[in-house]
Amino acid sequence: LPPRVYDAYLDFAWFPRFSPALGAELGFRTGVYSDFDHVNSDSVRFMGRGAADIAIAPDMDLVAGAVYVDRVDVKILPVIGIYYRPTPDWDIYAVFPNPKIRRFLATVGTTKWYGYAAGEYGGGSWTVSRETTADRIDYNDIRVIGGLEWETQTQIRGHLEIGYVFDREIVFDSGDPPNFKPNDTIMLRAGVDF
Repeated sequence: LPPRVYDAYLDFAWFPRFSPALGAELGFRTGVYSDFDHVNSDSVRFMGRGAADIAIAPDMDLVAGAVYVDRVDVKILPVIGIYYRPTPDWDIYAVFPNPKIRRFLATVGTTKWYGYAAGEYGGGSWTVSRETTADRIDYNDIRVIGGLEWETQTQIRGHLEIGYVFDREIVFDSGDPPNFKPNDTIMLRAGVDF
């Protein structure tokens, strides 16, 4: 496999509220996923998310729908769970495939800080050049994550996290080899959204 693969994409999300009892989580992403040595029509991927958000109590919603991940083996995953906000300090998004429990920690200046624990069905899919052939590969894993998140008054957000990654698998579209299972590992990740 190549030592690096790249993602270049646009991501759109919309969370409309049709009534106090009914909302939605809608998303669309398209981009190029490749090692950029081998780019073809399979390098361009289209992914989407659609879920209903049904209020079953003033502080609890039922979330149900599907996410289209456009991978070699896995195309669609269910979206199912509960979004619970018991107090202003707690935010419990117990929804597969990306659950997250977040707690407000403190305000420092004008920045709010949160601590969180999360789970994630991780990975992706890329077109790559191999020694003997061009191929498309999937990388699938499960992640257990702990982290810190911050948010400014201007809605700039960031996070720092560490995670344990297990049940790792690389699937080859060519079938040569059928798949490969790397060892468990540790993940460090940081990001900023604006």
